[in-house]
Amino acid sequence: MKQLNYNHLFYFYSVAREGGVHKAAEKLHITPQTISGQISSMEKYLGYALFNRVEKRLVLNEMGSIAFRYAEEIFALGNELSEVLSTQEIRGEVPFSVGIIDVVPKIFAYHLLQACFSLEHGVHLSAREGSFEYLLSELSLNKLDLIVSDRQVPPVLGVKANSQMIAESGFTFFAAKDRAVFFKNPFPQCLHEAPMILPGDKSMQKSLVLSWLHNQSIHPKVIAEFDDSALMKLFGRQGYGAFFSPTLIESFIQAQFDVEILGRTEEIKSQFFAITPQRRTIHPLTRILLDRGKNLSQKNLLEY
Repeated sequence: MKQLNYNHLFYFYSVAREGGVHKAAEKLHITPQTISGQISSMEKYLGYALFNRVEKRLVLNEMGSIAFRYAEEIFALGNELSEVLSTQEIRGEVPFSVGIIDVVPKIFAYHLLQACFSLEHGVHLSAREGSFEYLLSELSLNKLDLIVSDRQVPPVLGVKANSQMIAESGFTFFAAKDRAVFFKNPFPQCLHEAPMILPGDKSMQKSLVLSWLHNQSIHPKVIAEFDDSALMKLFGRQGYGAFFSPTLIESFIQAQFDVEILGRTEEIKSQFFAITPQRRTIHPLTRILLDRGKNLSQKNLLEY
């Protein structure tokens, strides 16, 4: 079988991505006739038409859609290789791009990412924060090497990524020191009808903890919900209500916010995952972070 002409494939990919021959020609600074001729040559080689003409637009048909998916992967890998090699040549460093879901505790992310600088070679770390959906889209475009998340990638999303748990932790419940006296009953019964501050709906921890309390017929009075976990803890420190965080970071919370522990549970677990793209090779720093996460699960984090 003859070798596929990657120039033909690139012109096809450009037309499909830009939505038309003229738009692709403008972006590539060549004539529309050149692009049309290259695509015709590719279709003749494959023995299939790749586009259907709808009015004045070219629309991918079934065979074209299959070819486009392969082209996306081929050129994404090529761009990734080019970027990695050029960055290392200029900086003499290993580039590593990490996305951090905005509900992941910052102190956990800090200790996890510290492992990046354990290599003998220099590392250029790029850490970006965002929502689960946004960072997954960046990963699918090969703009990220890794996502640190509080959840796995649901199969229904169809994203080509792997999820691996890197740490897990029970939960610790806190209250301001001058308010802890009002939580007189044993834990967790002391939370029944007590004022409580919760993380927002974006956090997996919220539904997990509320379900656990509900199963024990404990119904706190929810007075506020915050997407920003640091803001939640600040309100908790001022005595507005009890709050919780993974036990993994309880020492940090006590030192930073000067609060008392009401109790702990290991019956439910907060989990953290490393989400990586389905590439032939895994970034070497990803393996280091996986090992680092397992070690962090064994202790509380205090230094910051």
